[in-house]
Amino acid sequence: HAQLKAECYLKANQAVQKGNGNVALYYSQIANLHKTKIDVFNHRAATCIMEVHKHTQNNPDLLDLHYLHTVEAISCLDLFLDRHITKLRKSTRVYKHVFIITGRGLHSANGVSTIKNKVKCRLGERRLR
Repeated sequence: HAQLKAECYLKANQAVQKGNGNVALYYSQIANLHKTKIDVFNHRAATCIMEVHKHTQNNPDLLDLHYLHTVEAISCLDLFLDRHITKLRKSTRVYKHVFIITGRGLHSANGVSTIKNKVKCRLGERRLR
């Protein structure tokens, strides 16, 4: 779908340059449909990856975000944190340590871990340390 999306955006761009607004709009809408499909498939893949991690890791306090895109990683992080916060509220403990693996960003643009930075921001937004 990524290749089809790119082709549609290219055709839309070419149509704009030729002054064919309706054709450009059509290809732009088709490209957006492919983008939606990509997002759906990425979400499904993230769900599968998290299920595999849940069944293969011995530590329920560990969240491994390897192989996930940023959007899916932050969504998984929120679910993980919500689950632990709910458990913590039901217990007598005041805090709990959890472990979040983000990776070093080897597959990210310029080798900079975007997930690590987003996780830090999200923890700050939620006032967690």
